[in-house]
Amino acid sequence: GKQCDDEVCSARRGRMVCLKVLMSLRGISLDRSVVTKRLEVAALRVEPPRTSEYLGRLKPYLLRMPRLRNAVDDGGGKKLILLKEEPPAGDEWLRGELERGDAERTSHAFEVGYDYFAADEALRTLLPRHVEVPSSFEQAGHVVHLNLRAEHEPYKEVIAQVVLDKTSQCRTVVNKVGDVGSAYRTFPLEVLAGDDDTVVTLKESDCVFEFDYRAVYWNSRLQAEHRRVVDLLAGLAASVKVADATCGVGPFALPLAKRGVDVVANDLNPAAVRALRGNRRRNKISDARLQIDGPGCARTFLRRNSYTHAILNLPAAGIALLDAFRGRLPPLPLEEKKCKDRGPLVLCYCFGPKADKKKDKDDHAVFDDIRRRLEAALGVDPPPFLSEEEDDDESKIFPSTAVLEAYAAAADGGRTSVRWIRNVAPAKDMFCVAFRVPAACSRLPYEGVDDVGEEEDALAAPTTITTTHPQKEDQGPSAKRAKKDSSRGQAT
Repeated sequence: GKQCDDEVCSARRGRMVCLKVLMSLRGISLDRSVVTKRLEVAALRVEPPRTSEYLGRLKPYLLRMPRLRNAVDDGGGKKLILLKEEPPAGDEWLRGELERGDAERTSHAFEVGYDYFAADEALRTLLPRHVEVPSSFEQAGHVVHLNLRAEHEPYKEVIAQVVLDKTSQCRTVVNKVGDVGSAYRTFPLEVLAGDDDTVVTLKESDCVFEFDYRAVYWNSRLQAEHRRVVDLLAGLAASVKVADATCGVGPFALPLAKRGVDVVANDLNPAAVRALRGNRRRNKISDARLQIDGPGCARTFLRRNSYTHAILNLPAAGIALLDAFRGRLPPLPLEEKKCKDRGPLVLCYCFGPKADKKKDKDDHAVFDDIRRRLEAALGVDPPPFLSEEEDDDESKIFPSTAVLEAYAAAADGGRTSVRWIRNVAPAKDMFCVAFRVPAACSRLPYEGVDDVGEEEDALAAPTTITTTHPQKEDQGPSAKRAKKDSSRGQAT
């Protein structure tokens, strides 16, 4: 019968579409014509002059599909009002329109093509069912950065072309092809679609940034965190001077300086320092307001400059660099000379075991891991953690947005506070640890490295994260340096 013939024809069409898709994928080309969908919806046929009236009256029932009009020509001089559902029979106004013949119930069949679909919808049609559609990507300026898995390898060019077509302001699509393997936290990229141009220009925190995405580390997902810390430090007293020891291209340093905070900045990566110098000029910031001391070793930078606050935005190795405070506290600016024995306030980003705030034991695992590493680097006990007093009812780990509360606990309360930033892997989170460097550090011998080459080697080593309660063992400075649980990771 007719129904059986239709089913056979439909199956054949499906097989033809699948064959075209597979052929296009294997040929590393995108056939946009295969991404189609046929729809049939309820409609009302009305006179064109009354289109606006019907659209207003029937607003709750309109089709409202993305990128489609709710009123279309019927091909015979009238308009079709497209509906997601039939209006209720009790609608007296519509019943009167229908009875007078001013409106006519009908249906409208149409086909939507490639341009209608969002990237994930198009890829769901193009990719085999067993291949998961990439769910997210990072965009920096005109560059979209994919992080495709092995299952995507045969289809990566098609995926990239769809992303290029569907992403606003995108001109280049790149894919990470190797692990982070250098002290600069850069990684090899391949250009999959668009222009072979990775020099990007973007705006963040009221500053313009220009840099080569291949040559430096940049993470657009941390934009909100950058803004929170900049707002915090820019709102402090005028005597604040910030040392950004691992500044990258300047997501903290530039906006702080633009808002009137004295900043001294450094990074190990020469490309990042070159970009920072250019961005300083681009944003019309004076050399005196933003002093750039690099490229160089972060430890040497921390030991030879004067400042009241230090940022170590290097989560894979930031804690390990804190041994720079042994042997001497950094000289304070003139306004702070009266506080001779007061160490700087440090904001140190780090990785740690994933925290589940519903279970206290996981908070303890985070604290145990961070405390162990702080003790090994500083050589002395850090200030007490926020959860260590029996009468302390406050949250053990601050949420990412509680930057002011976490800072106050360290600056005014003399505590070590831990603020959750984001999840980075199934068993790993990123945190910001805030504390004031204990004066006792200045009485310890300094045994760290001051040579750039040595620091590059040290920071390129893999990071070790303790995910369970550590056993009691020798965690002294020498043992810590033997492990060197640091790798150069710049989470800007």
